Amino acid sequence: MCCNENFQERSEGEKIQTSLDLNDVNGMKFFDPHVHMTSRTTDDYQAMADAGIVALIEPAFW
Repeated sequence: MCCNENFQERSEGEKIQTSLDLNDVNGMKFFDPHVHMTSRTTDDYQAMADAGIVALIEPAFW
């Protein structure tokens, strides 16, 4: 099921955005609480650091 930002199905012929203007997110800080850190490799940690991630948490719900 594909939804737009209004949670309504796209009408036929509606243009789908295919590229992202990074100026729209410049300076934003993102938080992804679902990254499964226990299954990541050292390279994954390095790539995240290179991308600017400075902190992580691992929930202990199990």
